[in-house]
Amino acid sequence: MRVIKLVIFGTPDCPGCKVAKEELANAEYIDCTLNNSAANKFGIMSVPTIILFDDNSYEVDRWVGWTSSIKSAIRKVMNDEEHR
Repeated sequence: MRVIKLVIFGTPDCPGCKVAKEELANAEYIDCTLNNSAANKFGIMSVPTIILFDDNSYEVDRWVGWTSSIKSAIRKVMNDEEHR
């Protein structure tokens, strides 16, 4: 498996979304208020939701919220993939 995309689903008024967007600058950001169909397609119920996709566009992992432990988990996964 090779990770090719990290996607943040968020809203403009969400403080955690803003921080996630800043700290994961290479991630794609989808504004759920402007793209409700994408939010529905992926079953987004809370923001921020961060989804990791592999090279076949399959969901590999999902995190809801923004905490230091989520940040560390995402960085670990991304670093592991970079060293493969």
